Amino acid sequence: MKEKGLYLRGETWWISYAGPNGEDVRESSKSGNPDVAKRLLKKRHQHVQNERDGIKKFTTGKQERVTLGELLDALEEDYKLNGKREGEQWRIENVRKALGGLMARSITTSRLRAYATSRQKDGAKPATISRELEFVGAAYALAIKDERLSFAPHMPELVIENVRTRFPTDDEAADVLEEIRKRSPAAYDFYLWISNAGMRPKGMGDLEWRDLDRARWELTIRAITDKSGNARVIPIDGVLREIVERRWKARLPGAVFIFTRDSGKPLNTKQARQKIRVHIWNKACLAVGIKPEIKGGGLAGYDLKRYALRNRRDAGQSEERAMIFSGHKTTSTFRRYAITTVNDLRQDQAKVDAYVSGKPVETPAIVPPLPYKRPYKRAVSSGKARKA
Repeated sequence: MKEKGLYLRGETWWISYAGPNGEDVRESSKSGNPDVAKRLLKKRHQHVQNERDGIKKFTTGKQERVTLGELLDALEEDYKLNGKREGEQWRIENVRKALGGLMARSITTSRLRAYATSRQKDGAKPATISRELEFVGAAYALAIKDERLSFAPHMPELVIENVRTRFPTDDEAADVLEEIRKRSPAAYDFYLWISNAGMRPKGMGDLEWRDLDRARWELTIRAITDKSGNARVIPIDGVLREIVERRWKARLPGAVFIFTRDSGKPLNTKQARQKIRVHIWNKACLAVGIKPEIKGGGLAGYDLKRYALRNRRDAGQSEERAMIFSGHKTTSTFRRYAITTVNDLRQDQAKVDAYVSGKPVETPAIVPPLPYKRPYKRAVSSGKARKA
């Protein structure tokens, strides 16, 4: 007698059952033995009940066999297709070496927390570990979107305290930029653009001549070249226009990218930008008596971004318009860059003191008291009837 939920397809027994949400699920037992199919069906019924009772997430046969490495492969393919996260594949490799061979369904929050602990023991910083876990979360999100999985573990959150508070003063910025101009005109234009527009160095390295409208002097920032995927158009006037005109005159025949090294090699890779940081920025800082950022603590070229955004704020530009230049999507992130210094607070306190010292003393008006009134007392009846 044929049992409910079992049917034969060719020489292989299949099972059919209702999923956690009542959906029809069909799965091969990969066996010609009906007893194997019965055991698998019983196992699936228990999995469905566990999901409904909140004990464990329900997984199908295909979901049980997919590994985290396969999810990471799919994520890399998606990034290549959409041109995202260029130069960060090494973060995926760290996760792949440690967890890639495990089944995706076996990855739990506690296991990811153990991975984070292991990476910390290896000397990795919390920000690095957080970015690696970010890739894991993105891989699960893509798998759910592609209907390869129906669940995802919660990603552990690490406390990251790497918000930089250093930025150059006006004199420091002027001295360093002047020293860079003497050493490399191309690097000077690159860093001067950061100090004025407040754009990310990587996004600048990806700017191409086709993005520039020289008739209207407007620059289009394509979403694929922006970290936040934020497409926008910025005007090229003043200092920015002078920089573009110098780059236009210095460009080599067939040049694609706006910002290059003096040799004409583009700055669209991390390695190329690192070279000008080591050979130009660091040496220029040392020449003017400023400690460059070498293993933390000094002045970095990226600090010019913070310097630019603070200048835009002090000039009265609204946060929304300044964010069009910088590429920030949220005001909370933008405000991390617009730093308030101790000198700013001193100036504010001086304004408060001047206001208070010049404020006339006001004598409070005397309000006469209201005349006293005796409270009215209501007679209370005893409730007893009078005797005749």
